[in-house]
Amino acid sequence: MRTFSKKNMDSLIFQVFENGNIHFSENALLELIQSGKLQYIKNDKLKNLIFEWTQQKTSAININDAVHEKNKYLINYLYKKYPIKNIDAYGSLNWQEPSVLKINKLLIFGEIEFENILDDYLFNTISFIKSQKILQDIIEQIVVETEL
Repeated sequence: MRTFSKKNMDSLIFQVFENGNIHFSENALLELIQSGKLQYIKNDKLKNLIFEWTQQKTSAININDAVHEKNKYLINYLYKKYPIKNIDAYGSLNWQEPSVLKINKLLIFGEIEFENILDDYLFNTISFIKSQKILQDIIEQIVVETEL
């Protein structure tokens, strides 16, 4: 069985919150679709890839929103059970001293609520990573089709 130090736990929990946001720059695609000029593309595979990308993009945005919602659940849970200052030491606040409050940080690992929140958060995060991979694959296929 692997054990972690309390300080290591702080850095691991910090990493959970470092998932970022997704932003799409799709002005050219939107203009192409909304203007009706997509009909001028003769390559049916390319047209299908463009439509698939827009559908997958919407799905990725929804999953990203779910990840951020789960993030809120996790942080609200931690506010009540864990010294956030210790986690923030690994971010921009860069605290040099841990919280002076004496809290047994290991107790959260014995609570079903923490396990369920973390499991749900990780499930959504993995789903988001998969959706990003699908989008990347579609973009690569679009590039191949435009090089023909």
